[in-house]
Amino acid sequence: MRKSMIEDIRRSSAGKEIDVLRWCSATALELIGQAGLGHTFGVLEGGESKYSHSVKNFLPAMAKTTPLRGLFPFFYHLRPAFLRRKLVDLVPLSSVQQLKEIIDVQDEQAQMILNQKKDKLRGGQVDIENEDHDIMSVLLKANMEADEKDRLPEEQLLGQMNTLIFAGHETTSGALARILQLLAMNLEMQDRLRTELLEAPAQLTYDDLHNLPYLDAICRETLRLYPPAPLLEREALADCTIPLRYPIKGKNGEEIREIQVRKGTGVYISLKGANRAKETWGQDADVFRPERWLERLPDSVSEAKTSGVYSSMMTFSAGPRACIGFKFSLLELKTVLTTLVKSFKFEPGSTRTVWLAGGTMAPYVEGTKELLEEGKYPTMTLKVSVL
Repeated sequence: MRKSMIEDIRRSSAGKEIDVLRWCSATALELIGQAGLGHTFGVLEGGESKYSHSVKNFLPAMAKTTPLRGLFPFFYHLRPAFLRRKLVDLVPLSSVQQLKEIIDVQDEQAQMILNQKKDKLRGGQVDIENEDHDIMSVLLKANMEADEKDRLPEEQLLGQMNTLIFAGHETTSGALARILQLLAMNLEMQDRLRTELLEAPAQLTYDDLHNLPYLDAICRETLRLYPPAPLLEREALADCTIPLRYPIKGKNGEEIREIQVRKGTGVYISLKGANRAKETWGQDADVFRPERWLERLPDSVSEAKTSGVYSSMMTFSAGPRACIGFKFSLLELKTVLTTLVKSFKFEPGSTRTVWLAGGTMAPYVEGTKELLEEGKYPTMTLKVSVL
């Protein structure tokens, strides 16, 4: 990544300004590709591929089809498959056709990787104990050894592969880009972080990496203030009552302490709202202040009993459907940041960036009015200098 970014800076016609998101996205894709699938996409050496382009634009494309989402289950259960495909081809909406093209690219790539892994397994070329530790190799080996009635069908294996890529790519690349933007806007913080990293051992172990207090504080504060996925959507499986920690007043002025929710009701959970609640985090909850993690947190943080799996915040969700890969994501963030901050200085670019929500938050050039507006894709330009 470092070498590729240096070459990009040398080629830049904008005075050392480069699209940092491109390299964040490429690195996140390569890391989840190797750890999750045992496959290298080669995007760090050869630039953006058709596949990496489709991965980057999947969630924004999904967001543009939100009004049609209620119809998706109907199409999914249509059989045979060729009929389902034919009906999708006939939908006269550019957003649907754009999403279809993206999915076609991803399915083709996933099928190729799956076939390669199957061939290696059949040929006895997979060494789970010593070499092939990636998730899909382990899953595929277990699946092939299972009784036929217990095996996952190929369609589900392909689905698992695409889920791994999206869960481990889009959110992490967005978080990494956000941290670099914040460091570019706060040069004193960037210098302090660089000093900490340069004073650390050259070869960091896992424990070393997680014992760098200011690096940890930068990551925690960014993830608190700017969760990559700011909203969760759920559906109530049964009638239930949601108690409110902080009562609200209804239109009639009466205090409301709980909300009745009927089965089938859609529930939207603001992760960003929970992470910025001033009743919990204090009056400076909307301020980017990494130092809060180096101090004693307010008692209200522990008293809130937030069920999030990470640092009393909801960024990685909570409960049985919380992000199972959040520790890998944190390791990835800290590892990449260590390399970048030691190697480069980041400063604001000449274009202003706005973050738009399309499943996850993504940066766009200011003036972009909608996700995937023609000719406009997620991008974040910073001035980058080699140290």
